[in-house]
This record gives sequence, C-alpha cells and structure tokens, in this order.
Amino acid sequence: MSVEFVLVLPMVAMLLVGVLQLVGLARDVLVVQDLARQAARVAATTGDHVEVVGIVTGRLPDARVSVAPPWRASGDQVVVTVHLDVDLAIRGLTVTGRGAAMVEPGVS
Repeated sequence: MSVEFVLVLPMVAMLLVGVLQLVGLARDVLVVQDLARQAARVAATTGDHVEVVGIVTGRLPDARVSVAPPWRASGDQVVVTVHLDVDLAIRGLTVTGRGAAMVEPGVS
C-alpha cells in the first residue's frame, strides 16, 4: 500500500499545482477584464488620461494600459486595453482585457 502511495503522490501534487495555476489564471483574466471596463467608463466620463491609467495601476501596478483615441470628443468610442504578464509554472502568458464606452456629452 505504501509503495503505491509513494508512486502516485508526485502525480497528485502536480495535478494540484496545475489546478491552482488555472484558478489563478482565471482570476487574473476576470480582474483584467473588469478593470478595462471600469477604466473605459472613466475615460468616457472624464477627459483625464491619468485617472484612467490610475484606475488600473492602482490595483495591478505591473499592468500596461492603452487608451484609444488619446483625444476624444462627445460621441466618440473610447477603448481601453489592459495587458498583464502572468508567470505560470511552465511558461509566461499575457492576459489582455478590453473595455469600450461611448464618450459622454460635454467631455473633452
């Protein structure tokens, strides 16, 4: 009985690590997508690029944020893209989230 346990234990440990990595990756995907959506809403209601970037970097300091177009007028669509590099056990991945919103009237 103990020999079988010793042979199976490394496989169970690797499976557990893999599941934990996938759960962490799923959490990162959800956080990045939600922050991109929140930042797009702020970009649509204010003209402050620093505030938009601050929404994301306040929660994910290592994230890269891009706002397009940099100059926006009422009725334009603003798109905020957030990239986060995630290190997994076997390789690194980049998680990307994108949020879009229509610029509110009176925002410049």
